[in-house]
Amino acid sequence: MSASMQVTALAVMETFPLKDNSGRILQTSPPVRAPGSVDLDRNGILGGGQIGYNWQAGSFVYGLEADISFTDLDDDRNIVTPQINTGLAQGNVFRSELDYLGTVRGRLGYALDRTLFYGTAGLAYGRSTMSVDMFAPNGVRQFTGEKTGTNVGYAVGAGVEYAVTSKISLKSEYLYYDLGEEKLNVQAIPGTGVAGGYDSKFNNDGHLFRVGLNYKF
Repeated sequence: MSASMQVTALAVMETFPLKDNSGRILQTSPPVRAPGSVDLDRNGILGGGQIGYNWQAGSFVYGLEADISFTDLDDDRNIVTPQINTGLAQGNVFRSELDYLGTVRGRLGYALDRTLFYGTAGLAYGRSTMSVDMFAPNGVRQFTGEKTGTNVGYAVGAGVEYAVTSKISLKSEYLYYDLGEEKLNVQAIPGTGVAGGYDSKFNNDGHLFRVGLNYKF
């Protein structure tokens, strides 16, 4: 059985496309044009803990592990688009945050002396927040939406673990996670000259690079 603390020393980059699915819906004059697609690069650091159990048959090692990491991954972006009728510039602010990420995964590897090369795959879950604000050319916020929730998906990756002693090992690991798509309804704010709203879709996935220290009981 092993437990570990893991802290990243590398930035965690995530491509986060956001797309307006429904276009203009029931909008009054002047109509607002939303960006068709926006990339948000959530990046930052994460730290957490891991516990697991391994079996070995010859040079083959297989096992189960679970981990959870708390993160400061976030990004926001202001995209300027023209009003359809007037051509005046208007701001659109998109934000995304990931509060924590956990996984429960199987692991299969091959040991060469003190070094273990392994692949891993399993369940992933995390809590994220998304928001959109759209502004008129005069700076008045006309559309807004925000949503926070826990999403479930999958994670796959690979890594290398080196046994420093019979009890302590160091590892470096790459994971790709996908928590699925989330739809956010961005509604018009009453009294701002517009009505209706937009459906915005967030693809919640990313790439993690982690280093860790394991202690075997």
